[in-house]
Amino acid sequence: MFRTILTSVVAGLLLFTSCAQTNNEVLSLLKPGKHIASIATSDYQSSTPRLDTISMKVQYFMGQHETWFRDSMPFIADLTPYHSKFNLTKEEFNDYLKFRNNVKKYIQDSLEIIKKGNLLTFKGMGKLKMLDSLIIDLSKNKAVYKGYAMKFVKKIEVPGVSNLWNTPGYSFEYAFEDGPAKLPESISVLQQTSKTMVGLYIGKNKERNKTSFFLTANRFDKGSLTMNDNISFYLD
Repeated sequence: MFRTILTSVVAGLLLFTSCAQTNNEVLSLLKPGKHIASIATSDYQSSTPRLDTISMKVQYFMGQHETWFRDSMPFIADLTPYHSKFNLTKEEFNDYLKFRNNVKKYIQDSLEIIKKGNLLTFKGMGKLKMLDSLIIDLSKNKAVYKGYAMKFVKKIEVPGVSNLWNTPGYSFEYAFEDGPAKLPESISVLQQTSKTMVGLYIGKNKERNKTSFFLTANRFDKGSLTMNDNISFYLD
């Protein structure tokens, strides 16, 4: 009995220590105050059925190559190389870049990070204004975007050889997901599926020596993309 209690106490202390360390590292990356962010520019067009299908193919790819894609997340701002794992032709991939992330240019805007107790909130200008809907709760080790509560998943250590950009770094991952646990293998079935995926990745790009930040929030309602919020930037 005593051993069981002791084991529980030790486990609790280890969990508390781990959470505290994570919170300290997140705070070191997101220091309260005013910052200039270099944002990967997006050239959004009006969506079309073809572009929706391309987006769904990418979502399918993410499910099939979860580890590889996850390890690439901290550097998603530099999404320019073509790779066959994306499950797209080169023409589709180029159209996808034009639709989602034309990242050959960066724009700069201001972002204020506000710490009140254990909460981090954001006040952004321009494209960063979408972060006004984001709250990071350090005490509960979670992040909330537009009412979707993302749990802390893990710290991802990224050696340069394990991701598309061959760039070393690390990232803290928060995630929310509903709908099917695994995306359907058929695009036609995928078009009949409803699913929400919200992810937040806060990390360090060691090559640039800057904080990297990527927020993605997507919802498919039976083939229609009804939420498509994505922003990626470096903090200067």
